[in-house]
Amino acid sequence: LGVMVGVQMRPHPLFQAGLTVASPTAINLSGSGHTERIEYYQNSVDSTSGSSGEIDVDYTIPWRFDVGVSFKPKLVQLNLDIGYSDWTTVMTNQVRLKDENFRPFYREVFNVRAGVEVTVPKLPMRLRAGYAYLPYPLKYLQTDRIDSAPLAVRSNFKHATIDQERQVYAVGAGGLFGKYMTLDAAYELHLGKRSLDTLIDKRTAHRFLLSPERAQPIPGRPLDPQHEPPRSANPFPSLLWRQSTTPAGRRTECLYASRGTRANRWTTRRLHSLSGR
Repeated sequence: LGVMVGVQMRPHPLFQAGLTVASPTAINLSGSGHTERIEYYQNSVDSTSGSSGEIDVDYTIPWRFDVGVSFKPKLVQLNLDIGYSDWTTVMTNQVRLKDENFRPFYREVFNVRAGVEVTVPKLPMRLRAGYAYLPYPLKYLQTDRIDSAPLAVRSNFKHATIDQERQVYAVGAGGLFGKYMTLDAAYELHLGKRSLDTLIDKRTAHRFLLSPERAQPIPGRPLDPQHEPPRSANPFPSLLWRQSTTPAGRRTECLYASRGTRANRWTTRRLHSLSGR
């Protein structure tokens, strides 16, 4: 459970700003789980082992503060969002995780997101680009945890070196086809890398989104994609293709998402999934 409040201001027709504050959020994870471990050897036979057990963990996510500004002249819209969270206050089962020197496993982070959207003159089309800087809040690699150590103090591990903070690059485009049909497409590249002397955690992900929608003009106004986006109603299903590469191997998925007529709830189905090394 948590609470989020926000305020939005528009001191000028071309400029607006907003502030949101999210309180600490309590999350409970319970149920049963199964862990399977596969060890690969270069000159020997691979081995597989597994274990099962009950899960009952309480997490507390820290405060989050976000400030955003938007500037929109005639054919261009610029957006900037900055967020702050003090992850050193995160708790697991009411305990803050620390190392043997009582240093917190987490750190304070500032997230930065920026985007630009350009409306093509005399064409019902918009071009978009974005960038996100999302630092790792966790200062160590999970594979280095010693499960037999006390929860409050985990020993015998090294802090990870952040070789490349998590970053996202995105490009996209959207257009109006006919009178009431819009089509948006976007591509995202996710990057990030942490390392130890004996381990490298490098993650790369490619995501492509294709989303057609049936556009509906604002009542009393004609549909004009040059000045304001159409308001969507009963969108068609969207397709999301993503491929991620992690130390565990490569995973490719194709997801299908549709929104129902009740409460605009999205339903997601996995059409294709393939994993491998």
